[in-house]
Amino acid sequence: MSIPKLLLLTGTSPDEPGVGGVWLRDILGLFPPDRLACFAVAAPGDGRCTRGLGNRFDTCAYPCAYPQTWVQGRLRRGLHAARLAWVRGWRERALVARVVSLARGQGVERVWAIPERPHMFRIAREVSRALCCPLYATIWDPPEAVAMTHHLDRLSTDVMLRDFDALMRGLVACSVMSEGMQARYAPRYGVRSVILRHGIDEALWMPPGPRPQSDERLMIGFAGTANGPGEWRALVAALNSTRWKLDGRQVVLRTLSHSICESTPAEAHIEHLGYRPLPDVVQHLSDCDILYLPFFSEPAWRVSADTVFPTKLTTYLAAGRPVLYHGPPRSAVERFFERYPAGLCCTSREPREILGALRRVAGEPGNYRRMTAAGEAARREELSAEVFRRRIAELFGFDTDLLTVPGEASMRVNGHILRDSPARRTPRQRAEPPARR
Repeated sequence: MSIPKLLLLTGTSPDEPGVGGVWLRDILGLFPPDRLACFAVAAPGDGRCTRGLGNRFDTCAYPCAYPQTWVQGRLRRGLHAARLAWVRGWRERALVARVVSLARGQGVERVWAIPERPHMFRIAREVSRALCCPLYATIWDPPEAVAMTHHLDRLSTDVMLRDFDALMRGLVACSVMSEGMQARYAPRYGVRSVILRHGIDEALWMPPGPRPQSDERLMIGFAGTANGPGEWRALVAALNSTRWKLDGRQVVLRTLSHSICESTPAEAHIEHLGYRPLPDVVQHLSDCDILYLPFFSEPAWRVSADTVFPTKLTTYLAAGRPVLYHGPPRSAVERFFERYPAGLCCTSREPREILGALRRVAGEPGNYRRMTAAGEAARREELSAEVFRRRIAELFGFDTDLLTVPGEASMRVNGHILRDSPARRTPRQRAEPPARR
């Protein structure tokens, strides 16, 4: 049995530096070069990854057509609604025709959609219908979160939710991010689902830390986007209240992201390292003592809290350090920690509760060792590159051995060796001198 020819249809370019780009590059690296074509309904990236795909990749920018919450007045809303109708009609027909042309030229047999933007729910369904191909989907976020993220107004949200409903009813199978998401969609749509979380190659894993690095300093690590600015502000306020001291230790907050949350005061003790490639992120986080994971606790984000598994948690556990989750109770992360107690959950924005949670993680050696040991079990059983590979094969129903093994996939994108690229090498490899040619 061979892998059917797939069309990966996504709203993110594989060249993008964020989490979506990391996912897509790892997916591309798993498949043999002749088994996967890709179309990104997104602005083109820098081309470092997609150049290797040749005529099996195409991209097209999609205009922001959905009326948004800050559009005021009946006339302006009416004009935006008219533009939405025009784009969903003429513009989307042209875009779908372009995707179908690529797919037919490549002999595509199945469509795999990652519909993380509002327009993708409808486009994926139309492409599958035009090709008469089975449709599969990977759901990263619930549609309610997509609407919130893109600031859609009520009319646009209703349209998008209908598109999502139609997409789900037409799927052969889908992958979801958590047990909560699986429980939400499986009975509603009767679709077979597989839990697919991003997995990191074991070559990047750092050994579990048995204790904090120092008795004089407490380093809190954070990577990516602060999905919970209210929680972030509460953490900073709690540390400000003790002048960034905790039981005699100087507290430092190390951030690895494009920017720091705009509400962070200038006097905060922050070591901002900016955006770094994944191997560097894992290494820098492993030098920290606690890894901070905030999430929105506002009621509007309740569905997201129940269903979303933050991909940064995979990165955090690869670093071998315990996690402080700061967000609402009964969340997908909290349920994951019930199975793998790799961190502690703080569900309050009160300084006393936040500081108490930090003390319980960093100040109790037995707790620390138990958390890092649970993190080791979690990444081996749920968050490895091998599990990622196996569940992709399960989603489509073919043999796992047909996909590239994780060690090779981390250094290859569809036949193009990236072994000497600093962004794709392990920390140990980057420390070695380059081989002579």
